[in-house]
Amino acid sequence: MIARLCAVVVALALGAAAPLSAQTTQRARAKPGVETIEVSCGRLDKQACAVVVPQLNAKLAAAGVRLAPRASQGSVASLKHLCAGEAPMAIVQEDALVAQLRERCGGALEMIGAPLFPYQGFLIVRATTRSGSLADLAQGLKPPALLRIAAGGPDSGGDLTLRNILAASPQLREAVEITPDEPAAALKKLAAGQIDGVFIMDGPRSQLVKAARVLADPKTKRPAFKFLDLGPDAARLAELRRMGLYSTANIGARWFRAIRTIASPAVIVIREDAFRNRPEVAEAIKRASQDALAAIAAEIGAPADWRRDFDRP
Repeated sequence: MIARLCAVVVALALGAAAPLSAQTTQRARAKPGVETIEVSCGRLDKQACAVVVPQLNAKLAAAGVRLAPRASQGSVASLKHLCAGEAPMAIVQEDALVAQLRERCGGALEMIGAPLFPYQGFLIVRATTRSGSLADLAQGLKPPALLRIAAGGPDSGGDLTLRNILAASPQLREAVEITPDEPAAALKKLAAGQIDGVFIMDGPRSQLVKAARVLADPKTKRPAFKFLDLGPDAARLAELRRMGLYSTANIGARWFRAIRTIASPAVIVIREDAFRNRPEVAEAIKRASQDALAAIAAEIGAPADWRRDFDRP
């Protein structure tokens, strides 16, 4: 059962392998007279690279600018690329940018353009888990037991966001152990009962979210996984909003209430020194981000007015 389930998980979560080779041919394909700018955007098969970059390129063609996606392990890793001067531009979670701005960086970072789409938090557990929320799951523990939750590794946005959630709740912080497993491997471990959950920050139509929604137990034909409610209580929500990072969102519904979670927007960040003498390029990217918003939301599966859900302090 586990072997069959894991095979489907890997196929859905990893997606096509072809885009990885495309990264090495971006410059070769660039047309003469077109300026190519590398943008660090996470995994090449995820929304920032696979959806946002092509949509921006469609709007940038007339300006003679082309974005070339550069793979990273996630938002934290992408920001490290910027700080190290390895890329002039990145698409990242806003909460990761806020965290990076507190650290030393090799260059001044600037957020430009409009927020692009909502990264939503998905906590995936086995369908047989009785608890309906992360708080319930933590309350059911008997010390010294811990909840083992994979969040994508230390350079991922998921890891950073989960740590922010735990930091706002001492009870949860003491109950959760974050493991460094990558999402596809983590789902395999979850199916095998080796960990208790998988947390990701992703768009509504990501391959991993799709896998969690559609995979069935080969024996029972019932869903293999489900999502847990992450909706923070009033005190925790006030703390998260104080950070200026998150909104609440609904990712589905059970028969008695919606499954609540938090969301952080995807934003464009540039190294100020890389565009200091080319303000027209930065301005073209800003315009492209605004012009592409409706198409990005439609392709990613976000409501056209998703930004209204963000409640800034």
